[in-house]
Amino acid sequence: MALSDQKAGSPHGFANPFFYGGTVSYYDVGSVKTAVARQNFNNNVNGSTSDFLRTFDDYSQSPTQHTGTGWDNVRGLGVFSGIP
Repeated sequence: MALSDQKAGSPHGFANPFFYGGTVSYYDVGSVKTAVARQNFNNNVNGSTSDFLRTFDDYSQSPTQHTGTGWDNVRGLGVFSGIP
């Protein structure tokens, strides 16, 4: 929204009615098995890091992060595909 507001030169205001009002179409992204490499910084004292390799949909360590049909905590509504 910040980039959209900046490009328009003014704020758009409360956008939820637009997103959830049924006039916008989304592609609901499903399970993705692509691997990603992630580097976590353990602390900011000595700069130590930990490296991880996992898939995009591996949320086994989180009780709230999961994917499903429609809105979910990971991908939201999906990918904007335009106004029908």
